[in-house]
Amino acid sequence: MTVTVEPQCMACRPPVTRPHQYRVARWRGPLESEMIGPEPDGRAKEQTVIQSSATEVQVRKSVGAKELIRRHPMATFVLLAYAISWTTVPFFGFPLGVGPTLSALVVLSLTEGRSGIVDLFRRIIQWRADWRWYAVAIGLPAVSAAAAAAVTVALGAPAPTSAQLAEWTAILPTFALLVIVPALGPWEEPGFRGFALSRSMRERSPLVAGLTVGVIHVVWHLPLFFSGDIPTADVVYIMAAAVVFAWIFVGSGGSVLLAMLMHASSNAISGEFISPMFTGADGSTLGWIRAGIWCLFALTVVIAADPSFRSRRPA
Repeated sequence: MTVTVEPQCMACRPPVTRPHQYRVARWRGPLESEMIGPEPDGRAKEQTVIQSSATEVQVRKSVGAKELIRRHPMATFVLLAYAISWTTVPFFGFPLGVGPTLSALVVLSLTEGRSGIVDLFRRIIQWRADWRWYAVAIGLPAVSAAAAAAVTVALGAPAPTSAQLAEWTAILPTFALLVIVPALGPWEEPGFRGFALSRSMRERSPLVAGLTVGVIHVVWHLPLFFSGDIPTADVVYIMAAAVVFAWIFVGSGGSVLLAMLMHASSNAISGEFISPMFTGADGSTLGWIRAGIWCLFALTVVIAADPSFRSRRPA
């Protein structure tokens, strides 16, 4: 007997249960959300767009800040140098000497990259220069300090005692310490002369660039002026010395080392040896006489230096 099996109609067939369709997870990157399962609903899509927009804003702000620094490297250097250096004033009473150098390294890393940083360090150890530049860098501070002391005594100040004069043996160790320890004064020079002076000379003559850095340097010392640790006459001294610094920097082929040596010589001889011998009104007189002597040095440089020192450098 033949059995005929009639096909079931579509309405009579049991429902077919199909597994839920999942998408395969894939890497979508930081600006997309990652989901396994059905397509995100409207809320998930909205959250993805918000996250993406926030990230884009952060990226744009970062790029904008870097572009601002690239456009205004000197202004960035100055503000950063003050901010870093003055952080130590409440604790130690003086600005951090290496602050301007740290500021220069930050700006160079964002504007010139590794090559700019390497060039700055190369000029810090650039010792090849005519011996006469060494004589000038180390000798001028010694001459000015001795002459200022002699004139101050001639004007009526008490002469230094033999015990005070016997402390001259500490000059050399102090000089070495100033050069070696980055927190101290000479380590301002890679920032002020190595970066700021060099960068300023791209648009100005060495003379004008030197005076520009002199103004920046004076403001950097404001905490010391307010505390009375350095006399008001040092405003004139710093500006006059800035001209001499620029002259030595250009003449030595951009050696930051010579600038550091001159700074160390001034601090060791004038600041630590001669200045403590005079107090009160005599100390003020000493400061103004020293400033006047440095003005004579600066005037001599302006008159006797090569004309290119006073003229704008070609682009």
